[in-house]
Amino acid sequence: MGNINAPNLRYLHIPESIILACFTTPLLPLRFLDVWENVFAMPASFFVDFLQKCPQLAHIHFALGRQFYIDGPSWPESRITIPLLRSLNFESFAGQNPMLLLRSLHLPALELLDFGEFLDHEGAVSNDPTFKRQLIWYFLPETSATLKTLILHGGCIPTGNNIVEPLLAIMRNVETLSFLNTEVKPSFLELLIPSDDDPHEAWVMPRLTSLTLFETDIEGDAIFRVIRSRALSDEEIRIIQADSKDGLIALSKNDPLHRKTLRHVQIRRCAVLEDAIFSELMAIRKTHSRVVRC
Repeated sequence: MGNINAPNLRYLHIPESIILACFTTPLLPLRFLDVWENVFAMPASFFVDFLQKCPQLAHIHFALGRQFYIDGPSWPESRITIPLLRSLNFESFAGQNPMLLLRSLHLPALELLDFGEFLDHEGAVSNDPTFKRQLIWYFLPETSATLKTLILHGGCIPTGNNIVEPLLAIMRNVETLSFLNTEVKPSFLELLIPSDDDPHEAWVMPRLTSLTLFETDIEGDAIFRVIRSRALSDEEIRIIQADSKDGLIALSKNDPLHRKTLRHVQIRRCAVLEDAIFSELMAIRKTHSRVVRC
């Protein structure tokens, strides 16, 4: 395959990794990079060189069927800054080289981060806690000031106590939080339960508007306390609308209900629920029917 010159390219779908090495000139207008391949394997130098040609990238999506490899010792000594990147999605990882890739990236404007599953070299979900912990600990703190959407799949969440919780606590601007196909520890959700004495700016994720639990194991009643403390009930909405001239929900910043920013809670396909949890879920769906979707 020869060289490719595409100075006006804005969207690039990569079916085979070797194509990246064919771009020899800067891709200044490129905004979307979509890598889709059953097995993505290439020298690190090819991929790093390609990213350096794309300073205007806004979205990178690795929609990989199975595994993601970047091989070879040619990692940059200095980090690569992609100043306009807004979203980064990995559907799966394999091996430890993806960690080296992410540690090579500086993404000062990142708003959406979707971490998929970590796989071993056989394509099964990896149980390597060190790898997961290193990647989560390294990447999340640096993006904590800009992230608005955080999606965590079960295969990327390290086991152990007090690993994920401190990272969630510093996500000040997150508006959408999703846990997919994983066990959601009560301690994850208890972080989101504010004390009655806490000012709104001291809440963890004070701007949270959407919370999704999909195919998760739910233990304890923390999720229901989150909903009651951060979401308007049907009765509260009715009272607010009755007092409003146009029937809209409009609250002043001095109103305590103004702090209840949670507008959407999705609890989907959580099949293994204890009887008490299921009963409380049905009850809160009635009192918060405009917020909770099951």
